[in-house]
Amino acid sequence: MQKNNSRIFISYFLLAFVAIIIVFRVIYIQKSDEKFSSSNAPKFFEIEALRGNIKAENGELLAISMPLYDLHVDFSVIENEIFDSNINELAARFSKLLEKDEDLVKKEFLRAKEDNKKYYPIAKKVNHNDLQKIKKLPIFIYGQNKGGLIIEKRTNRQKPYGILASRTIGILRDENPVGIERSFNKNLSGTNGIQLKQNIGKNRWISKKSEANMNPVAGNDIVTTINIDFQDVVENALAYGIIENNASWGCAVVMEVNTGRVKAIANLHYDTINNQLDEYYNYAIGTHIEPGSTFKLASLISGLEDKKFSIDDLVNTGNGVYKFYDKEINDSKKGGYGELTISDAFIKSSNIFSKIINDSYKDKPWDFINRVYKFGLGEPLNLDLPYSNNLFINNPNEGSWSGISIPYMAIGYEMQFSPMHILTFYNAVANYGKMVNPTFIDMIKKQNNVIYKNKVEVLNSSICSKATLEKVIPLLQGVVEYGTAKKIWTDNYSISGKTGTTVTNYSNSDEKKSYQTSFVGFFPSEQPKYSCIVLINDPKGDYHYGGDVAAPVFKEISDKIFAMDLDLQKESDYEKISSFLPKYNSAKSNNLEDIISNYNQIQIQHDSASVSQFLIKSITNHNKNIKKLDLNIMPDLRGYSKREAVFHLENKKIIVVAKGTGKVVSQSIKGGKKVYAGQEVILNFL
Repeated sequence: MQKNNSRIFISYFLLAFVAIIIVFRVIYIQKSDEKFSSSNAPKFFEIEALRGNIKAENGELLAISMPLYDLHVDFSVIENEIFDSNINELAARFSKLLEKDEDLVKKEFLRAKEDNKKYYPIAKKVNHNDLQKIKKLPIFIYGQNKGGLIIEKRTNRQKPYGILASRTIGILRDENPVGIERSFNKNLSGTNGIQLKQNIGKNRWISKKSEANMNPVAGNDIVTTINIDFQDVVENALAYGIIENNASWGCAVVMEVNTGRVKAIANLHYDTINNQLDEYYNYAIGTHIEPGSTFKLASLISGLEDKKFSIDDLVNTGNGVYKFYDKEINDSKKGGYGELTISDAFIKSSNIFSKIINDSYKDKPWDFINRVYKFGLGEPLNLDLPYSNNLFINNPNEGSWSGISIPYMAIGYEMQFSPMHILTFYNAVANYGKMVNPTFIDMIKKQNNVIYKNKVEVLNSSICSKATLEKVIPLLQGVVEYGTAKKIWTDNYSISGKTGTTVTNYSNSDEKKSYQTSFVGFFPSEQPKYSCIVLINDPKGDYHYGGDVAAPVFKEISDKIFAMDLDLQKESDYEKISSFLPKYNSAKSNNLEDIISNYNQIQIQHDSASVSQFLIKSITNHNKNIKKLDLNIMPDLRGYSKREAVFHLENKKIIVVAKGTGKVVSQSIKGGKKVYAGQEVILNFL
């Protein structure tokens, strides 16, 4: 019996001992830095999918995801002997690579080593090429565990063409994402993958096999309708117009008449604080403005369709002052134009239209308003991009309606449209009545396979009768030939359009007048291929009329597009010219004399536009996006092909090391830096 009690006692003692060990072990695990239950156990990690690219219509990159790296150093793991024998060379080579002060770098590293800093930041947003060089530097070559180099990858979205179409391309962010990046985020994002990993100590993780592992699927590419050459032309012309006229902001859009494809869209704001232009808001689709005289086309078509008058009817403009109750509407020409036909009143943009339309519709205002809706101006556009709908057309049901509403609406007040909406209406006129929806997207591609192709969307097959169009289109051409836009007339090709000048603060007679100028039209008039709108807000220079401010910008755009688009040239002239001229795949500047010499021998009738378009194609060969730089300055080559990039560097006698295929996505010497003959530059292609 006593022996059994002893055995029981020993058993209880052993159990108690084991229990105590377990309790202490649990407490140790909970308190210890080595959290065995969590850190050592395998974990699933999410692998971010590569975001799709946004491309121009010809495949050039407008937005691309490029990996960048933040670098830190754990100085506590670097042995003193290794650090002391290599710090001088490390500081010298690291500072040269990242263009930092060598003495300052050395002092910072010595201080960090003395304090045994475990997560000391040394560089941010390092590209892949520089990272590979840094990993080979003294000390860092030993890796993270012995050399202390900690590498953290971050995704970076780059726009190779910088500000060009920047707002339309957009940006994805937590607050207020915009543009194509927002609208097509689901397509661009792809599908993240998952990977099982095991911690083998010191926060080092290795991949493990698992049936649950899933590779990430890259996002789709969005191919836009943007023509990068046209975009460059539009941006430059608009920038000049804003600066030349000391304006606050402006926008310009070029659209293909038959398809509604937006070939270029620019939105520029003048930053008075930093004295520079930027593109941070899409005025073309997001701003709703009173159109002013550009709306007179809608008023004219309304009256003709309703048979209220004929374009040959005579009207007396009197002294150029039209009084409606206690309000006066004035013509821009003091003293008026005298007696005019309605067609001439339109061409000269006389505000007699306020009286003509008021006499026609004052008793039945809804007839006029319904006409405006039939033109498609009262319905939101189904755009590929997000925008706020602030369309407004006054009507008798609104509290703002009054006896002067019809006269004011006739000349483009008491209503609000976006510039894109106004362009869509004019584009329909150019398209012989067919209104098509503007589009920014050509197709969506998944690994080079087209999974979606955009089609022309017809909003209205006929906004008005052909008979009316045949009457008003010549008047739009007359505006340019001898009307308010006669300054932009050219005999090289025909332009049709309408000027607009709006007083933006007309309701406050005490303030100095503030203006908004515009010109909207299409070219060539006989067979329109492109429509375009230019709007410049608050010009504070010597001029404030649409014909003086916005119209010249339109012509700068149309001139260059006409010269670039060989389909618009007279085929016979082009064939004669090209048959005499030498052929160059990538012409250099010293070929120019040869080309001109040959051209001077051609005995044919020609115009300057034909010459311009040929020289642009033969000499610059897609160099319009690289400004004329000093030979000692490195150009920004991002977005260019290997052939184009090498061509631009060969005159500088720079040694090119090309890595990868496709387009230039990064370069070891940044654009704008000084270079010298024999210097090596690494170009990375993707």
